[in-house]
Amino acid sequence: MVSPLDDIGLRVEADIIYLAALAGIPLHTAETMELWELAAAGGRHLTETLQAKNVREVDEAQAAVWEETHQQRMERMAEAAERRRERKARR
Repeated sequence: MVSPLDDIGLRVEADIIYLAALAGIPLHTAETMELWELAAAGGRHLTETLQAKNVREVDEAQAAVWEETHQQRMERMAEAAERRRERKARR
């Protein structure tokens, strides 16, 4: 999104104030907090749900296995194709 505050360099500060307000943190309290504390209070430190992390890890593991077995699968497919050609030739 674009904000008129972008041009004057206040967009980041406005976003921080907005996120603090969403988390229910008064501005005078938010000013005393570190950025990581504000992020944690608003739940912004979590970039990925546990379920999404698990799915990503399983997908990565499956992709690794898929790559490792690629040559074997190609050989089996070639053998199956050859058997089909032989059966057709016998008809």
